[in-house]
Amino acid sequence: MSNNTQQEIAVHCSSAGSGVKNRLTIKNSTIFLVLTAVFAALTVVFKAYSVNLVFVVFTFTYIAWFLAAIILGPGAAILVVLAGETLGVILGGSPINIALLFSNMLFPIIMWLCWQLRFFKPRIRIVIAMTISVAVITMGLNACIIHTVFLPHMQFSVFWLQRTVQIPIAFINAGIIIIIVDALVKHKVIDENGKLRLAGNLSWKEGKVKKPLSS
Repeated sequence: MSNNTQQEIAVHCSSAGSGVKNRLTIKNSTIFLVLTAVFAALTVVFKAYSVNLVFVVFTFTYIAWFLAAIILGPGAAILVVLAGETLGVILGGSPINIALLFSNMLFPIIMWLCWQLRFFKPRIRIVIAMTISVAVITMGLNACIIHTVFLPHMQFSVFWLQRTVQIPIAFINAGIIIIIVDALVKHKVIDENGKLRLAGNLSWKEGKVKKPLSS
């Protein structure tokens, strides 16, 4: 085979590889944006149907936040919290509490950080993340903010003890998240590291393109 022929093949492979890579990037970006919008919408729905008992809120918003952190990463998950919480409060006709909003953004960050502990099984990472989140945010930052802003007349120790009811609610959410993640891994929607199995594998080496592997 002549050098010219080899160069023509290399150019063709390079062009084909670039086209496949661009299509995969567009597809993945679209799915990424759609999932971000879906998780934000779930946050609004869960918030709308939450049962607020002043010192405790029966809610499933943790599910949307944690799944967004696992699948999409911390940046998109923070956007989910910001958009979902803001829209939820506006639609509910309540004023936005900036302190609570920023405090809630820590939930997906903690989940994402704990998800990096790859030497633990996924369900253990979720339980660790929820345990830290409850201790630091639910019973810590959020408790202080809610007491200061909404219930300053109540003794903090009494309020804090009443708020412990939020703990089992949070771990009910954790149990549901574990079930969902296990199902997504089992059906090969995501891998054990939470990465979406979208368009197969793209190998870009020596001008060759590897076709996506069928699952």
